[in-house]
Amino acid sequence: MKRNLMLVLVITILGVMAIAPVLAQEATQEAGTISTGSVNCDADLMLNLYIAQRFFGYDAVQSQLRAGGVAGAVDPTLYNAGQFGTLSNTVRAMQDPNTGMMTNSGWTQDQLNALSGMLAMDDATFEEQWNTTFGGDPNMANMTPLTSATVAGEAPECTALRTSLYRFWRAIALQDFTTGMTGTFSNNMGSTGAQGGTGDMGAATPEATASG
Repeated sequence: MKRNLMLVLVITILGVMAIAPVLAQEATQEAGTISTGSVNCDADLMLNLYIAQRFFGYDAVQSQLRAGGVAGAVDPTLYNAGQFGTLSNTVRAMQDPNTGMMTNSGWTQDQLNALSGMLAMDDATFEEQWNTTFGGDPNMANMTPLTSATVAGEAPECTALRTSLYRFWRAIALQDFTTGMTGTFSNNMGSTGAQGGTGDMGAATPEATASG
């Protein structure tokens, strides 16, 4: 009888030990503290990614680039958001699962297509357009060129994301400078927040300042 009780007790303990990690992982995922990705990068890069996703349509643009077979296109779901998991999961919940477009985005399809087209350029063409736009500024001659940040020993996927975001922000700046897209982004930043509250991030934009 005692042997049977001991056997039952051992089996019960082993069963609890087996399912405990699974339950802990599920609880953590429900709390939004981790994401599905397995690639670990630095916190600065992941926060950079969140801002690009939340306010500037990064996922939607990358979705278009991947669909077009563009080299260097990134799949944001590959990355572990770490302590920004709640933010990342909330953004994904607000996206169209097929296109990556935010449900409350201020983007128009034409703007999205224009930005995707710019990012689909090869490096030489992109740099030529950049230099054509800004190279005529006489102040540029007195400026010291800056280099992009690099992180020694990081995963290749992290380097790819860093390169992609740098190119993305340059394309945003170029589009804004040439077509005046600032109003779109200001409207998006001041739109309904991820948790349903009304955001006030647009309060310090040039448009808001001028209207005050």
